[in-house]
Amino acid sequence: MKRFEKNKETLLKYGFSDETADLLILKGYTKTKLSTASKKELLEDFPEDIVNEIKEKTVRQPIPEDVFDKLVKETELHCPFCWNYKEELPIIIHHIDPYNETQDNTYHNLIVLCLNHHAEVHTKREISQNNFTKARLLTKKEEWIQALKEYKTGNRAAPGEETDNNKSKIQIKQNINGKICEPLIQTFYCDFLKDIELGISEIITDQINVINVHKVKDSYNYGDRSPNSLGVRMGISYTPIFIEDETKNEINDFSKNENVPLNSSFFNLGQLEEISPMPIYDSDGLSGTDMEKDKYYKIYKLHENILIKKDLKAFSENFENRIFFCLVLSNKGSTYDEDIDVTLYFPKDSILFPNDFPIPNRNLIIEPRQLCEKLLETVSNHNIDDYPDINPYIHSSFSFIPTYSFLNNKTVEEIYEEKIEEYLGIIKELFSSFEFFRTAEEDVVKIHQDYLKHNITNNFPTIIISSENIEKISYCISTKNHPQMITGEVHISK
Repeated sequence: MKRFEKNKETLLKYGFSDETADLLILKGYTKTKLSTASKKELLEDFPEDIVNEIKEKTVRQPIPEDVFDKLVKETELHCPFCWNYKEELPIIIHHIDPYNETQDNTYHNLIVLCLNHHAEVHTKREISQNNFTKARLLTKKEEWIQALKEYKTGNRAAPGEETDNNKSKIQIKQNINGKICEPLIQTFYCDFLKDIELGISEIITDQINVINVHKVKDSYNYGDRSPNSLGVRMGISYTPIFIEDETKNEINDFSKNENVPLNSSFFNLGQLEEISPMPIYDSDGLSGTDMEKDKYYKIYKLHENILIKKDLKAFSENFENRIFFCLVLSNKGSTYDEDIDVTLYFPKDSILFPNDFPIPNRNLIIEPRQLCEKLLETVSNHNIDDYPDINPYIHSSFSFIPTYSFLNNKTVEEIYEEKIEEYLGIIKELFSSFEFFRTAEEDVVKIHQDYLKHNITNNFPTIIISSENIEKISYCISTKNHPQMITGEVHISK
């Protein structure tokens, strides 16, 4: 077990590295002498940065003897991030929550680090590539202690001497089809329109056939449904129904632009009437034949699909200069891994953050959950599994069916605002497994996965949307079973 002579141990308890402690002892200093020496006297023996460190640390409370002994016994004063039991490196006892803020010398707040990793912990970058969060420090400390216990009982190799036969092999890869990116407009816009355009075609064809069967009368004749002179029969008002001019104009414009001719009587609804007040036995409030009612509903469904198509085109234009990445996390090793933290690095201002997603127009946001699914879903197959924490609604059926009730007494604008709020909430929910950061140099995306079996490849929870000029994605991965960071690059297929 690694142990130091008493004077050196005392200096370690005050927060000096063993390298600095060796220098102090070499110059004939003890803790008492350091405390009583003036700054001028110290500057005769040490550079100013060490003198400042002496003045700051000698006024601390030392780590208690029992805490220090436990730390020595359980960690053998090795850095858990180096993960090498046979290598002796200079170390320092680091306070996870800074001493100058907490004065916390308890065992839980202390970790042994080599000087290189200690410097990384104190890196001033906004996002440290080595991801030394408090949780990560505590976890790595416990992993090292557990590995030492297993080694001493003969249940594993010495930390740092594991063979490839009991290691995982974690990496980030492109999608299985080799095309990590395609212009988003080509996939989202075109695929999304298939159902809409098919519905438009079917409705137009069907309505032309209906018109051929249901001949329009030259004059409006009520026959045996004739009202009195006030348009009222037995206390109920009957009002002829016509397609509004705005709706007609939008359908006619679509017909001309798409070169889809309409029958001259396409908008005629025969003798369809609106009943007021609505009879309790009649759920639609309409008086007319089933064919007339069916035509009425289909014309408005056609109009809705046309508006959806227009709004979809406008929404898709927000993505014309962007691509999406279908990334996977792969473990091709011979054993599982866990506590996996992935960090991806992109050029600055290239990533579309969840808060920056464009807002769809009113007609496109009728079903915001399905819209988000269509936009952000990943595709799994026999080689690629879903991300393990994926939301249950992914891969549900897709359709645009209004869910408004005429009984909710809300205006169209109020409903639209509610849908926007729901849409933004779903975007946030879909990206809840990610963390997004924008530093002075780059965009950073982080994701955590608890567990990954060997010979398994998992999709990321969603696609990541970025600028079109990215050539590669750099990444680093830390896992429980890899003491060193795994780094690599994914080169973008054009």
